[in-house]
Amino acid sequence: MQVTKTGPLAQHQAQHLSPADGFTLMEVLVAILILAIGASGIVTMQMHAMRMTQESGFLLSASQLATELAERMHEHTVEDYLFAFDTTADGATDTNTATDCYHTTCYPSMLASFTLSDWQTTLQQRLPRARATVCRDQASTSTDAPPRWDCDQQPGSALVIKIGWATRSHSSEVPGLIFVLGN
Repeated sequence: MQVTKTGPLAQHQAQHLSPADGFTLMEVLVAILILAIGASGIVTMQMHAMRMTQESGFLLSASQLATELAERMHEHTVEDYLFAFDTTADGATDTNTATDCYHTTCYPSMLASFTLSDWQTTLQQRLPRARATVCRDQASTSTDAPPRWDCDQQPGSALVIKIGWATRSHSSEVPGLIFVLGN
């Protein structure tokens, strides 16, 4: 038994059906390509936003660490805090055996050593492949000079805290933050 449709709707459908109705394979492929390009653009923008969020978090951590160290340095002789610390070097290990001043009475130089040890541990925890230097450097106060790790160590130069870290988009070849304390 064969069923045939009758009526105005069936006649309209019969008149407008042709082999060109619907989508061709080429049209579908072009639509998929356009969607794929749009989706990859969105994914790329999202990844870039996540990377920038992470970088700003590292910069915020470095700023907080520099501020914390600067505050601790005001309590003691500045020369006790001049150091260079690099976890990016091959085979770098923490060899600082500072006395635990939380549980022992410490002299000022011992306290400075303990403070640095504690600060360096926090630095390693917060920043990937961390590097830091506290030194006297006049060039770091100039906005024209490119950031660099070496210091001139001149007595009249400004005291600076330089902190660097390494990520996919940023190496520790140059300091990521230079915190100028003054003379």
